[in-house]
Amino acid sequence: MSVKRSYFLFLFLQWVAVALPLPLLILLLQARGFDLLQVGLAYGSYSLTIMVLELPTGGLADAIGRKRVAFLANLFALVGAFIVLFAFSLPVLLAAMICQGISRALSSGALDAWFVDALAAENPEADLQAALAQSGTVVLAALSL
Repeated sequence: MSVKRSYFLFLFLQWVAVALPLPLLILLLQARGFDLLQVGLAYGSYSLTIMVLELPTGGLADAIGRKRVAFLANLFALVGAFIVLFAFSLPVLLAAMICQGISRALSSGALDAWFVDALAAENPEADLQAALAQSGTVVLAALSL
């Protein structure tokens, strides 16, 4: 399997795993007494965390290694998912979403750096911009399910 195909498949599966439970999570949180403003604040904290950490975590992948950063990303995702199980108050929900945001920032930095290097190693003439644009299409397709 080519590097592009592997990367696209991983991205697709990763984002399907994010998109499918999202409507149910919102319903679960509402059943626990959260209103839509609180749910929005939680998802805002997720997005803000990603925005703040996206660049520094890309450098972290170069500094300590992509496998270690990918491991940390999965660890934060697991911790965030575990915290959601016990999220009956806004501070706990915010902690869960911040962990998920850290996970996403760590994951994208390590994964994107791997893809750029692996694509160049597989085919030095490959059009990186086109491949990254195609990966965005894959993500949007996964989110549309």
